[in-house]
Amino acid sequence: MSKQVDRKDEPVRLAAYRYRHEAELAAGFLSDAGIPFRLQADDAGGADLGLSVLRPAILWVRAVDAEAARDLVALEEEEAQPPPMGLAAPPRSSPERRASRLTILERAVSGAIAAALLAGAPNLPPAPFRESWVMLCFVSGFVFLGAAVLGWAPGPLGGLIRVLSGSPPR
Repeated sequence: MSKQVDRKDEPVRLAAYRYRHEAELAAGFLSDAGIPFRLQADDAGGADLGLSVLRPAILWVRAVDAEAARDLVALEEEEAQPPPMGLAAPPRSSPERRASRLTILERAVSGAIAAALLAGAPNLPPAPFRESWVMLCFVSGFVFLGAAVLGWAPGPLGGLIRVLSGSPPR
């Protein structure tokens, strides 16, 4: 006798997050929607804070809930993982694919940060290494301005802008 496995109930890897708190935020969206999930994180109970990047936090959902869960946490198709029994291997993500497109709100937040940095840089009070701080403010301001104008940002910068704008993680 063979045991019949219902593929709808098989776990599907929804997403891998660099930090546990990002995964917990996405899990909160799933919980509010009533979608059962499993959060897999190996961070030694928070003891190894700096090494959490090496072991990402992974969210798992049932195959039947995968599409709704992806829509809920705003995952792009390139970031989504196929079911474990899928025939095709997941595509390798290139640096261009990892760059994130920004929403209007995220672009506005990026523009506001750029304006604050660029306007505040010349007004920094006298302090040790003032010239270095002014230069850092100008460079950072132009980076945020570029993200606001172009509408995309590389992975970590896009993540920072999403967090500061209050958008759900992707």
